[in-house]
This record gives sequence, C-alpha cells and structure tokens, in this order.
Amino acid sequence: MIVSTEPQTCELKCSKIGRRQCLKNFLLVTGTLIAEVIFTRSASAIGSSSGVLRIHVSSLAALVPVGGSVLVTYDAGATQLLINRSSAGNFYVLNPTCTHAGCTVGLYVAANRGISCHCHGSFFDISGQVLNGPANRPLAAYQSSFDGDDTLSVTVPGLEFYIESVQLESPTAAGRRLKISFPTHAFASYSIQRTANLTDAPQTINFATTATGVANQTTLLGTGEPMSVWVDASASTGFFTLSLQLYEVS
Repeated sequence: MIVSTEPQTCELKCSKIGRRQCLKNFLLVTGTLIAEVIFTRSASAIGSSSGVLRIHVSSLAALVPVGGSVLVTYDAGATQLLINRSSAGNFYVLNPTCTHAGCTVGLYVAANRGISCHCHGSFFDISGQVLNGPANRPLAAYQSSFDGDDTLSVTVPGLEFYIESVQLESPTAAGRRLKISFPTHAFASYSIQRTANLTDAPQTINFATTATGVANQTTLLGTGEPMSVWVDASASTGFFTLSLQLYEVS
C-alpha cells in the first residue's frame, strides 16, 4: 500500500448548516457537522504536537462578511477557536478564554465593535486587545495566515493530529487489511477517507475496530489515548486520510 507523503497540514471542508448547534447538544448527540479536518502524513514521518488547519472561509457562512465571527471546537470544548474577520483579507484567530477569570467570551459583535465577557464585563477589540477591564491582558492568539483567496491557515499547538503508523497485516478470514493507528483527543470524532490517487476527492470508508471484526463503522469517538482501526486493503495501492469533525459552539 502507498501512504501519502504530502506536507503535514490539515484542510477544512465545510458544509452548510441550517442553524448553530450548541455545545450541550453536541455532548449529548452527534451535533451538526460544519467541517472536516483532513490531515495526511507519511507513515514513517515523526509526529508533531502542532497541526495546521486549512480552513475554507467561504464554507463558514458567519465568516463570509467582514465583521463575521464564529466559535468552533473539535474536542467537546476543551479546545476552542474564536475566528473573527476584520477585513476582506485579514482574520484573527483567538483563544476565547478571558484573561481575567477564565470565562469564555462571546463572539465579536460588529455593532458593538468588540467582544464581551459576560462574567465580569471585560471588553476586547476584534483582535483580542483589551478595551475595558477588569482583564488587563489580551486574549491569546493562534498563529494564522490568509492566502487572499479562500484559505485561512491556523497553527494549533498540541493538536497532535496525525497517522502514527500504518501496517499491512497478514490476510485473515476478514480479508487483507491495513491497520491505521493514531493519537486521539477525548470526545473527538474521527473517520477514515481513501482515494486511489491524489487527484481524486477522498471518500469516507468503513472500518473495523479489531483485526477480524466487521468493517461497519464510519466514525470513531476518541478517548484521549492512541487508537487503531482496520480498513480493507484488497486494492494494490491507495491513499488514506484521517478526518476530524469540527463543530460550531453557540
């Protein structure tokens, strides 16, 4: 089997949603999928604690207009990204944790020209700088860049989103399979996609959670520990990607 050796980056492919899904509902049910983070790396490459998310801005309705703002998570709120659009070509990606007492701030509101913390009244500008206390430090910012077209790249320290190993196993009654292992984040949802070559769009495939189990699952809930899935390897070649679901928080 062939494993892609593309650069260690992620790509967000967003789909339309009818309404925003609150975090509480995400914890109880599957939530509304707004994006998939796609990361491909060589099976022999060394993993990194940081990952780069490549976000297609046009797929997030809230970010299309200047002044737009959205809050997203991939691990049930443990990691949250507040993304604000300040101009046609500029974005700010912030940690929404208030620097005063640790509350989660709200979205940027263009009419108010700022971000409010409803716990104690701190107020920040679109870039996270303090306008009014009691906070005396700006919101932490994620490193990001925009290509001027549609792709916003965000570096997330500690993302640890990569394929750790790929092993072609001996044929069993279940057929020839590829074992794909990767670290997981607790409460994060993962899937596997495959394509015969890098020019085709990858398709989500079924996998098994044991070497000889039935391959009838398309999503895996992370535990915070390394996990493995087994996929069909009957074809002679293929490229596999690990997909992470991203959810909007309201």
